Amino acid sequence: MQPQLAHKESLLTRQFNLAFISSMFYGISFAVFVHIGGFFVGLGADEPRVGVILGLGSVGGLLVRPALGSWLDRFGRKRFALLGAVVKIGSTLLFLTVSGAGGLWPIAVTFVHGISEGLLYTSMATVGADVVPASRRTEGLALFGVSGQAPLAIGGVLGDLLIRLGGFNLLFWVSAALALAALVAISLIEEPAPRNAGARSRLVQVLARPKLRPLWAVAFAFSMALNVFFVFLRTFVDETGVGSVGLFFVVYSGTAITLRIVGPRLPDMLGVERTLVGTQAMLSAGLVVLAFTASVPMLVVAAVFSGVGHGYAFPIILSLVTSRARDADRGMAISLFLLMFPIAALVGGPISGYLIAAIGYKGMFLSFAALVAVMGFVFMRWDMRVAKTVVSV
Repeated sequence: MQPQLAHKESLLTRQFNLAFISSMFYGISFAVFVHIGGFFVGLGADEPRVGVILGLGSVGGLLVRPALGSWLDRFGRKRFALLGAVVKIGSTLLFLTVSGAGGLWPIAVTFVHGISEGLLYTSMATVGADVVPASRRTEGLALFGVSGQAPLAIGGVLGDLLIRLGGFNLLFWVSAALALAALVAISLIEEPAPRNAGARSRLVQVLARPKLRPLWAVAFAFSMALNVFFVFLRTFVDETGVGSVGLFFVVYSGTAITLRIVGPRLPDMLGVERTLVGTQAMLSAGLVVLAFTASVPMLVVAAVFSGVGHGYAFPIILSLVTSRARDADRGMAISLFLLMFPIAALVGGPISGYLIAAIGYKGMFLSFAALVAVMGFVFMRWDMRVAKTVVSV
């Protein structure tokens, strides 16, 4: 019995490795887009316009995710991951045709790019949850999450290099090539029969599940904070002249990756929910430090705090969503979790841009720091109440 158990609990299976490799390739392909704010600024956009373009463009990913969750449960994950890779390649090359920041074309291209992001991230996150044994879910997803975190470090530095060597056109070509590599890796993944074939996952039912509702709240605040980093860090660095996007994300991602590799079991040891609250406190602290950043060492400290917060928060939320949802609704539940990110871009992008125009970067960072801290506390209280209600029932 013991050898069989050990085999079932193995993490580094062929399917896990293929999913990890494909996640790395498409992750880097998307991560170089951390510079996209600078692309639109170079075309004449100010911060509010950048927020509008990227916010409205994110609607593509927002619209595709609810239906995609049900499709993943009914028809499987692989076909939609492949479709996402194809759309990613095409939409990335469409950026080569964007010659100005005005009008609808930049929004339309970003919209299609958002669809590819929704398809790829949702389907592959569900694959990641599938290939990790339930008995080691938080640990396994923390390790799998390295494939999503490492690209942030690589993408920031690689983007800096590509822009210096050949401008944004070279960045777009390399991004498309990386998406092609991801497509090849995804094609090699073997997928079991769908868990919910022939049935429909009900969006409202999954969204309203009592044990999941506190997670939606904390996930939304978490995604709003990440949107600030991914959209406006580039313009913040350009305006202040402090450090670089590449430096921030190397430290940020390096911190998160180190935590996931060295201490993937720590959340289980400390308590997963308790650790999640702590991650939000660290993320809030990172935003506070960033608000007062006036030197490279302060930028590094902000990146460390933020990396600690992100390093555990994402795999913990994903693990809790996976565990608290029915197996037959896994695709829908994960899709709803990841839906928070395009919603945050849609809502948070324009809000962030207008906050910068009204009260500056310092006020904007402090505003989102307060949001993250408050929602961490709300999650703690709400989740405790839900747990007591479930026990009493």
